[in-house]
This record gives sequence, C-alpha cells and structure tokens, in this order.
Amino acid sequence: MSRKWVVLAGAALGAVLLLLLAVPYLLNVGRIRVDIETAASSALGRPVQIGQLRFSLLTGTLTADDLSITEDEAFGRGEFLHANSLAVGVEVLPLLLSERLRVNALTLDGPQVNLVRTASGRWNYASLGAREKNGAAPAQPPVSSSGLTSYFVRELKTDDGQISIGGVPRGAPAQTFRDVSLVATDISSGSAFRMAMGLTAPKGGKIKLEGTAGPIEPGGKLEQLVIHLKLHGQRVGIAGMEGLLENLGIPLPAGAALRGGSLDADLSVDGPLGRLVIAGPVTLSDVEISGFNFATWVGGMASLGGIKNSPDTLIQSIHCKVRAAPEGIRLDDVNVVMAEVGPITGAGTISAGNALEFHMKAELHANNGPLGGVRAVASLGQGSGGIPFEVQGTTAHPVFVSNAAGAVGNTLTLPVRGVGRLFGKHKDEKKP
Repeated sequence: MSRKWVVLAGAALGAVLLLLLAVPYLLNVGRIRVDIETAASSALGRPVQIGQLRFSLLTGTLTADDLSITEDEAFGRGEFLHANSLAVGVEVLPLLLSERLRVNALTLDGPQVNLVRTASGRWNYASLGAREKNGAAPAQPPVSSSGLTSYFVRELKTDDGQISIGGVPRGAPAQTFRDVSLVATDISSGSAFRMAMGLTAPKGGKIKLEGTAGPIEPGGKLEQLVIHLKLHGQRVGIAGMEGLLENLGIPLPAGAALRGGSLDADLSVDGPLGRLVIAGPVTLSDVEISGFNFATWVGGMASLGGIKNSPDTLIQSIHCKVRAAPEGIRLDDVNVVMAEVGPITGAGTISAGNALEFHMKAELHANNGPLGGVRAVASLGQGSGGIPFEVQGTTAHPVFVSNAAGAVGNTLTLPVRGVGRLFGKHKDEKKP
C-alpha cells in the first residue's frame, strides 16, 4: 500500500474518532433531559426528575446520575421512587439526525420504592398515571409534550433494588424487601409483556414472581394494570411480620408478635393491581407468637385438653388454601398442628373489615386433661374425633365459641348439666 493511501486511511480513522468524541457535545442533552422529564411526568401524573445526562455514542446509551418520582401529596412529602442511576438505550440515528428519542432499553440501578397503604385500603401507587380532571377519566389517552401516544421498550431491568411497605397514619414500622431484581421484555401500549421478579424477604427467604402484565395504555392508571403471575416463596422468615400485616390491614391480637417461623407458598396473582385475587396453598412452619396466650383465648377448652397456660404460643405447622380478594380472605382445608392440642381443622373467612367467621374442630390428646379417659368413646357426634368450635370477632380481638357441650351430651349417655362450663362460653350464652 502506498504511503498516500496510508495517510488517507489514517486521516479517515482520525476523523471518525473525532466525530465519535464530538457528537455527545454536539447533541443538546439538556433539551433531551427536559423532554424525558416532561414526558415521564405527563405519563405518570407526578413530577419526575433526572440528574445530569450524558450520551455515549459507542453504546448508544443516555445515562442520568439519578432518578426520582415524587410521592402522591395525599401520602405526604418525599419520593415514591429513587434510583441511583438511569440508563436509556436509544436508537442512535434518529437521535443524531433529529434528536428524536426512541428507547430500546431502560435500566435502573438501586431503585428504592416506597409503597404506602391507608387504613381504608388505598395504596399510593393507585394515582400513578395521567392526571384526570373533575374525577373523570380522559376520553382519549393524553399526548405528552413529546407526542407520546404509543411506545415500545424492548427491555426494562432493575438491579439491587428495595421495596418498602408501610402504612398511613404512621404506625407499625415499614418492612423492607431487598435484592429486588426485575426483567420485563417487549413492553408496549398494545399487548401484554413478560416479566420476572425476584426479592429477599426482610427476615430471609426468597420470593419469585413470573408471568405477564399489561398492556399499559398511555394515560392509564397503574392500578388498572392487569397481571397474571405465579408467586413462589421458599422459607420466607415471618419474624417481625406483624408490622407488615398491620400495614396491610390485618392486625394480630393486641400485644401479639411473630418471633419465629417460616412460610412456603405457591400462589397465583391475577387481576388489575387495584383488585388483585391471590390464591393457592400456603404452609407455615415452627411459628412462635409471643404475647398470645392460647389457653386464655380458648377458655375452658384449655383445662379440658390440658393446654398449658403460657404467654407464648408455639405452632408446629399451619397448612391451608388461601384466596385473598378485595371482598376478603377465605381459608379452606385448614390444618393446624400444635404439640399440646393435636390437629385443628376447618375453614373460614376474614372479611374486608377483618371480621372472623371460622368453623373448626380441635382434636385433643387423650392423655391430656380431664377429657383423656373419655376421648376414645366420645366422638362428639361428628363421625370423627374432635371438639367443634367457632372463631368469631376480629383478627385483633378473636372470640372462641365452643359447641362441644351439646356434642358430648349427644354422645355420652351421662348427665351433662354444667359440662358447658368446662368447655368455655357456649355460643348461646352471654359473655360476662
């Protein structure tokens, strides 16, 4: 190759390198940053801010130092979401030639999301979406300043995130789920997209969700987003989860606290975010509840079955089928195993107002308490062993009502006057 051609090739290469270095400075990244903030704020109905923006021609990526989405004013001041950085993968030619932003990928690093629920059951994410006037939904999807009427994002990723769940007014401490990762692909305004999410529970244990979500129409509310996910939880620690239950509107009895145990679950999660239906089998193991004296709550059944009077309650296992919906929670095929009591079985409901309506049977051990000698012959009129009882009241103040006195009278041909006193308050008696 002649020296002339070498010089020309070197000059061309140098020009290309200079162009690569100069293009990011020739782009009006300040204007692009404003366009991104304006479009995102219009789409979410809340102020969105991003930090200093930089552009890499080699990777085709716009990178911002941080990202924040403001909290709904009804839930106080602060941030709904904050991320350490935002990387936006873009199509280079439209950006260079006309400064039009076409997104291929979005990556959030270290996002922190604060989910808050009011006592009435409203979540702070419910208002995410284009603002509505006079409480009426817009007749057509609003058009942002960037002309957004449809969109397509090939991939959305988050790494090393956190999700905090709290309540308003501030009461129980918020619970924080760590190591949150999310991958969603082919996100568009016209069809559902696939997603996979993983996170670590506050006291350990992994939770995974996989399935589909969407579509997300421009101007639509996040609470209207329809999802169909499978949730798998393995050895999820429940110690300290009484705060989370309280924030979710299901308080434990006054003074009770979860001090140990784990949860395994395989659940389906379906419906719009504002009206989810969650269903499937759940197993709790080695549950320790401090500040909850089971003997006190069941009254005379405790002395009858030899249940010890203790300030703490230990449960070996709880297995049931759960269906949680806006109207309440239903538990079927409930099977509770306690060392002193034996199997407790049944089914029941927890209403949206936390009212309890359970119909159960407790099988007391033959060697415990005054029932021991007669349990073998007293099947309590049910066809299988067990003392029938009901759980009424609320989750915060449960009431155990025994139906055993009549059952024993029907089974044993013995005088039963006063037997009801052994079993606690009968459902027809007035509580003193």
